[in-house]
Amino acid sequence: MTLETETVIDRRRMRRHITFWRAAAIVGLALAFAGIAFRSDKMASIAGIHEIARITIEGTITESRDQLKMLKKIADSDHVDGVLVFVNSPGGTTTGGEALYEALRNIAKKKPVVAQFGTLAASAGYIVGLGTDHIVARGNTITGSVGVIMQWPEVTGLLDKLGVKMNEIKSGSLKAAPNPFQPMDEAARKVTQSMIDEGFKWFISLVEERRNIRIADVPGLVSGRIFSGREALSMKLVDEIG
Repeated sequence: MTLETETVIDRRRMRRHITFWRAAAIVGLALAFAGIAFRSDKMASIAGIHEIARITIEGTITESRDQLKMLKKIADSDHVDGVLVFVNSPGGTTTGGEALYEALRNIAKKKPVVAQFGTLAASAGYIVGLGTDHIVARGNTITGSVGVIMQWPEVTGLLDKLGVKMNEIKSGSLKAAPNPFQPMDEAARKVTQSMIDEGFKWFISLVEERRNIRIADVPGLVSGRIFSGREALSMKLVDEIG
């Protein structure tokens, strides 16, 4: 009888232990999931960690939602004290450069932003640099190429040789102009040139405002020429060689 009583007591004790550890396991899993869900920047802020964010802009620049989302997150992050932007790009779309410029200026309202130019920082790549507070270039960095360009092929001669004719019906004479399937007429050229000129005016206004220079004082800049890093420094297009 005593043996059976002790067995029952042991079983009850064991069930209590199992219940305790099950509860502990559930609490532990809940805390783990909560930790994963808790934003990493908040955790870093609580831990007192402060960082310099380094982002890379390479290749052809376009308007990337993921890239802009990342920059917004950096701007709002309490534990990021500054941003280093590495640029190695031949340029890209005017809109892509504009989007990155605005995102970087938004960050600069809250923390310092520095650009580091690599081998190439031209056209829209240079616009990215204008969005920062300080530009560091290599002595041989290819930079500049301030301007706007629009290019398209014209394949009318090839189509004639192949015996192919393109037909179209459109709502207006300037719809889909310029068109690679027909020579550009004067009206289409005039409208396209006007759009390019307007974009160029915006670009040079950024250069004058952000670099505190007069475009006319920089030989070749209006023509869209490129500069080495050392030349760019002498023209005040960058701040430092390093």
